[in-house]
Amino acid sequence: MNVFLKVSIVVSVLVSSAASASSARAVSLLTNSGFETGDLTGWTVAGNIVDFGVNRDGADLSANTFDSFNPSFQNVRSGNFAAYAVVRTNPAERAIFSQAVTVQPDTTYSLGYWLSADSRTGAYGLFNNFGNPTISVNGSDIEATGPSQFDTGASPSDFIFVSGEYTTSQEETSVLVDYSIIGSGTARAAFSVDDFTFEAVPESSFMMTIPFVFGMVLILRRKLN
Repeated sequence: MNVFLKVSIVVSVLVSSAASASSARAVSLLTNSGFETGDLTGWTVAGNIVDFGVNRDGADLSANTFDSFNPSFQNVRSGNFAAYAVVRTNPAERAIFSQAVTVQPDTTYSLGYWLSADSRTGAYGLFNNFGNPTISVNGSDIEATGPSQFDTGASPSDFIFVSGEYTTSQEETSVLVDYSIIGSGTARAAFSVDDFTFEAVPESSFMMTIPFVFGMVLILRRKLN
């Protein structure tokens, strides 16, 4: 085997390993992000809402929702539990799920949650003139994105993702994050929320590996020569 082929194989292995590391799923920094304790452990819930909590898949949520939406049920994206909130836009009734999170300075984080509604209504609108779901860090809203409309349904695939990014300052080591859930009309509707995220964006892991890869190539070339 010639020197060039040996070096090429080594580079291929190193790059493949680096790519695998960079594509590994980031770890959420939130406590009880999927509500698998069966309750709201780790969370503070605020807002002028009439009904919220944690349930198993299929639990009836119709007690405080608008009759035309019923029956309304809990939907779970993963595991055995998910949270829910009964909200509306006018008059505003908003659920705010909050946690304090330990962070690294000067780091970009991805924040979000999965949202669904299992009810008789065909679809709900989001990010429109009626009101937007928001994510805020230390009291300041970040730009949250998601579908402008989503269909109701009873399966995990019926959840949509609302997300945004936040970059900490050079001094920040702890932040308070608020995930705000709001409806899109004047009638109360039950929304299921699950698998909240707050995780470091792993985009730099592969780039940080490049100098190491080229350093190893130079060393190997010297040895193989």
